[in-house]
Amino acid sequence: MKSYKQAIELNPDNPNSHYILGNIQLQKGDIDEAFASYQQAIELNPQQMNKIFSQISVVIKEKTQVHIHVNEREPQLV
Repeated sequence: MKSYKQAIELNPDNPNSHYILGNIQLQKGDIDEAFASYQQAIELNPQQMNKIFSQISVVIKEKTQVHIHVNEREPQLV
């Protein structure tokens, strides 16, 4: 993640760096930071919107499946 932040510092107008940083943040569960990175990527390149929404959808689906699994096995944790 640090290298992508450095890449953004060197070239803040590169939407791909913002997009990849958003992916890393989203996978780590840093939702607010991920959305900020994705928003910047979309502002720099609006054509990335579908790709970004697709990525968010995959992660939400994965997180939902984990939540369902935990709820079924350990309902007292939910």
